[in-house]
Amino acid sequence: TMGEFYLHHFNESDLLVFLSHELGHLLDVKNIYKSDKNNFIRLKILKWFYVLTIILLTTYINKYNFNNTVNMLIFIIFNIGLSCFIKLLNALKLAYESRKQEYAADKYAVQIMGDLMIVLDAFNKLSFVMQDVDKRSLLSSHPSLKQRIFRLKIRYWYLIFWNKIFSH
Repeated sequence: TMGEFYLHHFNESDLLVFLSHELGHLLDVKNIYKSDKNNFIRLKILKWFYVLTIILLTTYINKYNFNNTVNMLIFIIFNIGLSCFIKLLNALKLAYESRKQEYAADKYAVQIMGDLMIVLDAFNKLSFVMQDVDKRSLLSSHPSLKQRIFRLKIRYWYLIFWNKIFSH
């Protein structure tokens, strides 16, 4: 994940932040396993939904005695549409899970480094160097650095707010 590019553009503190983020992915193995298990279960459910839909469609076609060409056309069009829909749902879910894992790794980076400002500084530098754009699609596996920075700041201010309330 870290190559020569990083060594030339970032200082030791920044590199530690990036390494701690990657370590966060390794420490989050339990959630990754749970995510993979949920994906497996979801794919099984989608498979059975798909099979049930084909059975119902076949029954519908047989009940109304369409001719063979129409049967085949309806069957093909429906299968293509259903297949695309299922693949889109799966891609959206996988992108969501991946982004969630990125946010979790960012949280681990803050915990490992012990200072949110160091992490924010490193992410801001990375965003500048990489010319991070804020426009990502729903299918992006990573949120933009700007989104990640914003989320860390919100978490930080939330913690300060609650600490002030409960410290009085």
